[in-house]
Amino acid sequence: MQDGVKIIENAYVLACDPSGSGGLMTVVVRNGRIAALLTSGQGARQTYPQAEVVDAAGRVLLPGFVDAHYHGESYILDILAAGEPADRWAENERMQSALTFLRERATTEDWVRLYRCAYYAALRSGITTIVEFGFGGNDAAFAASVEALLKTDLRGFVGAHTGDQIEAARTLRNPNVRPLLVLPPAEELTTYNLQTTLRQARDLGLPLITHLGETLREAEYIRRNFRKSSVQVLDEYQMFSTRQLPTHLSVLDVNDADILHKSNARVILAPAAAMRKGVELPPVERLIDADVTMVLGSDWGTLRPWENMRALWEMAALSSENMMSAASVLMTHTHAGAQLLGMDSEIGAILPGKRADFVFMRCTDAGVRAAMETEGPAVVSELLLHRASTADITEVMINGEFFVRESEVLTYAAEDLAADMRLLMQIAAPISLHTRSSLGTPVIAIPPSPAEEGAGQPFEEGFRVVRKENTPTTTPILPLPPPSRSAEELGPNVRKVFGDEDV
Repeated sequence: MQDGVKIIENAYVLACDPSGSGGLMTVVVRNGRIAALLTSGQGARQTYPQAEVVDAAGRVLLPGFVDAHYHGESYILDILAAGEPADRWAENERMQSALTFLRERATTEDWVRLYRCAYYAALRSGITTIVEFGFGGNDAAFAASVEALLKTDLRGFVGAHTGDQIEAARTLRNPNVRPLLVLPPAEELTTYNLQTTLRQARDLGLPLITHLGETLREAEYIRRNFRKSSVQVLDEYQMFSTRQLPTHLSVLDVNDADILHKSNARVILAPAAAMRKGVELPPVERLIDADVTMVLGSDWGTLRPWENMRALWEMAALSSENMMSAASVLMTHTHAGAQLLGMDSEIGAILPGKRADFVFMRCTDAGVRAAMETEGPAVVSELLLHRASTADITEVMINGEFFVRESEVLTYAAEDLAADMRLLMQIAAPISLHTRSSLGTPVIAIPPSPAEEGAGQPFEEGFRVVRKENTPTTTPILPLPPPSRSAEELGPNVRKVFGDEDV
């Protein structure tokens, strides 16, 4: 085998680049990066006769998804919410029990279990880069999110909320896990802490995430205290001149979209989560009309990039005369996210020189398969947005290595993930499974693995045991743990060929 070379043949590539390129191609991966995109695999085989050859016939190949905003703790809280909108969560007994546990009693080990489950679900859904907002001032949660990212091999950013977390973040030496600073929430935001956070971000050269305007209540709070909208406050303090990740901004004043456009801001939206939570819907029409770049994040609950992209597409179709193309919607979870994070030279598109982060989609739908043989990338993209789901993802590759094969996570056993979630449910929300909330909503038990993406459960069909690993019994809170992945976890003897294989 030729070192570091893989040839992926017969894939239908959707590059997710600004030119919307794609089609049946051969992709040559060398040392974790895309070395070439060819129309025929024969030349690649001659050049690299000992390379591993991957037959991707019947599969669409996309860049790894970039999820620009996620709350890892929501992976368990969304289960306990049982479909209730956010304004009713205060009356949900199990959810409040879990929140109390996370705030007051959860150990770093508990947090590692939770984030590990959430991030493996992200990996299984095709997400290869994620931005973790973090759980407020909880140092155990901060350290655990870093450790879980290192374990799952995702690229990630972790929000630092406190001085101690900022100091710990400065010790990070792994290029795949990076810190960012978090602006205080609307209820706590003052001129002083706004200016202080901005100064720290500039001094440390770190990106800054702002989480404002998700609800009308938050927007009104900013208006009362600053006499301006959230966007106007950010603009007045020149925060758009810093590398910033503005999230939500669902409540806009008359001129706010124009301010965002002039500032060249990219706004992170979470349309699918907003609908599930019953909060203000993203102002898609106004952002499109003002030519503001939109980026997608899951925000809350189960990570479903296809549901998120479909929600954005439908909102755009219903609310704006300026229709979004399917290709531009795909870019909101790939290329645009990479640009927002300052990583577009590395990830976000399938182009020579970029890292080989790929999502393989098995297309069993007859219409999609026919389009792959006869149509261009615009039609294939549109059909995928109509019909694709997480259940169609068969492989996920990061840096040219497979971490999901035939819908199975390779580096952690399914039974251990199930045990982690079962334990968390038992200690975080120990109310009887037969109890109902005060609103009469049935409280669910730990559900079985769903058969498809929309089931909203914590595990997805397709996980199976590959290798059992020992879970650490203790985890330090701060300083942050060093990377501890062993080379054996990737299973170097796994043949990178679809279908039957030996492990």
